[in-house]
Amino acid sequence: MNLNLNLNLLLIDDHHLFGVGFAHALSAAAPDIRVLTAMSLPQGLDMAGTHAELDIVLVDYHLGAHNGIEGLRRFGQQFPLIARV
Repeated sequence: MNLNLNLNLLLIDDHHLFGVGFAHALSAAAPDIRVLTAMSLPQGLDMAGTHAELDIVLVDYHLGAHNGIEGLRRFGQQFPLIARV
């Protein structure tokens, strides 16, 4: 079943195994979803600045020195058109 979502997603998670595993599983299940991964909030913000085509950002709630709420707030301030989860 192909959903034809054509989404560009950024996953920010400081646990490499989870981030890479989730990205791989999502890409295998829905090949039309492009998944980028970042290991920190600053790296994710940098990536969002260079990938204007992002549709959604998934942020780990427990993200090292930052928490997910702070990450979502910062994304909303800098990139208000990207959906944040």
